[in-house]
Amino acid sequence: MRRAPRGTTRNVSLAIAGALLFVVGYFAGSRYAGSPLQGLSLVLLPEPPTLSPPTGVTLTDRWRLLLVGDPDAAGCRSRLTWLVQVRNRLAHRTDLGERIGILLVVPEDALPYPMAEVPGWETAPVARAAALDLARQLGVPPAGALACIDSPPVLIDPQARLLALLPVDLAPATVAQDIEQVLGHFDP
Repeated sequence: MRRAPRGTTRNVSLAIAGALLFVVGYFAGSRYAGSPLQGLSLVLLPEPPTLSPPTGVTLTDRWRLLLVGDPDAAGCRSRLTWLVQVRNRLAHRTDLGERIGILLVVPEDALPYPMAEVPGWETAPVARAAALDLARQLGVPPAGALACIDSPPVLIDPQARLLALLPVDLAPATVAQDIEQVLGHFDP
């Protein structure tokens, strides 16, 4: 019987050790690759402020897509339709559909907006001054009106923290995928 040359055993051992090191490095690198929320289209706020809602408006019981404005103002219907489309994209998973709703905070003197048939929809009529105050908390300039076009739609967590601004220039499906990632990260 002939023995294998001495270098062959050593070479095979080194190849196995190299492959093992590669596999361990791959899994360790994947685990510490960084935040899973990188590359989102949403504008995540690094230090989410807690909102002070007007009297009678509850923000602490579920995730919400929030918009403040007068439904009769220019551009509001298209913004509201966009929000409904975002939420509908999330409803493909029952657990998400139950955890997130749409809240439209409107001045009490605004005409009612007939969205009661939309699942997860709520309208909160408040005093105009209270609606303006909430709009200011969302970043609407003091001279801004209660037009939905001035107020960005936002994502609010169950602790009433303003987590993200929603970019309305993107497709609802893209924004819904990002919201799904945010919910999975903060509320698995």
